[in-house]
Amino acid sequence: MSLFAIKPCRLEEIDCLMTLSKETYYQAFKAFNTRENMDHYVMKAFSKEQLLAEMRDQQASFYFGIYQNQRIGYLKLNKYKTRSEGHQGPSVEIQRLYVLSDVQNLGMGHFLMEEAIKIARHKGFIFMWLGVWEHNEKALRFYETFNFEHIGSHIFMMGDDPQQDHLLGRII
Repeated sequence: MSLFAIKPCRLEEIDCLMTLSKETYYQAFKAFNTRENMDHYVMKAFSKEQLLAEMRDQQASFYFGIYQNQRIGYLKLNKYKTRSEGHQGPSVEIQRLYVLSDVQNLGMGHFLMEEAIKIARHKGFIFMWLGVWEHNEKALRFYETFNFEHIGSHIFMMGDDPQQDHLLGRII
């Protein structure tokens, strides 16, 4: 029996998703960005309106990572039926995979990644990809353990700061 559980995020849980999204994003990136750029990005990307729109998108799926009846992480998957980053056929993007910093050593990140792969395989996808900031060494090492390889790059705007993201992908 696993210490962890995964459950789809329901629309009525939007406030919890919004809080968890903001908190984990600040924890991950506040030391590397100005407060103004962080606030600008977080208030737009994780507003209730934005998250509701994403949750209503039929191509997107949100999941909570549960530990001891607490939501300590979350996952967002985007499904693409046509060509997407680095792959000609249908693929799944891991747009977000975040865990609260004070519980990251428990293994929830690994659990969520394994679940993402299971979900994608179950839905018939064979390719998975994601974007990760070039300076996020911890995340880069994490994705490497799951055999993700560099397939490209793109610019991610953090407020007024253009940052380079590595695109990583793998056959699942």
